[in-house]
Amino acid sequence: MSIQEQQEVREKYYSEAIRYMDNAKESLKSARKEDDFYLDKKMLHHLNSAYEILHLWGYYDGITDVSMVKRGFDLAYVIIEKIKPSY
Repeated sequence: MSIQEQQEVREKYYSEAIRYMDNAKESLKSARKEDDFYLDKKMLHHLNSAYEILHLWGYYDGITDVSMVKRGFDLAYVIIEKIKPSY
């Protein structure tokens, strides 16, 4: 990999890391705090777990454990069901 390609990769990942940090800061603005800790609402636990299992572990790390992937989908469906519009 050339030096220019290495620099482009660094810039890409740096800007992506900053974007993730900005998103996290924005999310935490509305979170309650107790002592020195944030309190996550129940849906936030589902969202974080589904994201970690399906996106981070599944997509990036390549987890292939069927029960873990199923658990990620189950958590995602809980979220989808909660936001489903009522007709």
